[in-house]
Amino acid sequence: QNVKITNCTFKNVQSGLGTHHNEKQYWKHMHKNITVANNTFTNMKGDAIHLNNVNGAAVTKNKATNGGNFVTFYHSSNIKTANNVVKTFKTPYQVANSSSNVTSESDQFTNTKDSASPAMSVFVDGNSSLTMNNATIASKKKGAVVVNNSAFTLTNSHLTSSYAGSYGVVVNNGKTVNISNNSITGHTGGWGIVAKDAQNLTVANNSVSSFKNALSLIGVANANVSGNTYSVDGDAMHVDSSTAQLTSNKAANGTNFMAI
Repeated sequence: QNVKITNCTFKNVQSGLGTHHNEKQYWKHMHKNITVANNTFTNMKGDAIHLNNVNGAAVTKNKATNGGNFVTFYHSSNIKTANNVVKTFKTPYQVANSSSNVTSESDQFTNTKDSASPAMSVFVDGNSSLTMNNATIASKKKGAVVVNNSAFTLTNSHLTSSYAGSYGVVVNNGKTVNISNNSITGHTGGWGIVAKDAQNLTVANNSVSSFKNALSLIGVANANVSGNTYSVDGDAMHVDSSTAQLTSNKAANGTNFMAI
């Protein structure tokens, strides 16, 4: 515990830094109070930062270019990342395996490597929770953000997905998801926001453009969709087997407002 890694350079290595073991038998033994700040990571074959079983960490003001995952959190809690600048990584940000109270503020993930597999730039999975604000995500992935069986908040952020037939935000079985005040821009085909079998979903005051379709709700319980602006070629909103309140949404010329 009480470990600081600052002002270091990691270059042309397999991985940067991290902790080992996220198996259940090790959950009683948490690493605590880790700081990773002002470091440079270049040409990582694997992860730049991989933290398992951590309670309390700050990952701030790091610069990373070219690698696998920039940061991965497994079974960790009370994590803050901020002002990291990450370029040309496969999956820059991953939160999984019951990680909780993870926050991201003003992180930048650009030029994410072009690939359908793994198919996301930001990945939240396994009953975890992530709050992300003022992020910049320029993705060449099939999905800029993918959330599976987890809680997620995305606010005041800019997402651009240049993969043909791409998705902006995909929510599968999400629990308490808030997507608000974001700019979400696609390439050709695909969907801006897709939610399937989610609960307690808020989609508010977003601008969604340049996808084939903007928003799809399938099997969603308790959705609040309000104040969004859609400019796409196809459907602004597609609602199927869902309970949703739709208020004050706007569609640009040439966009079908709703398909049910």
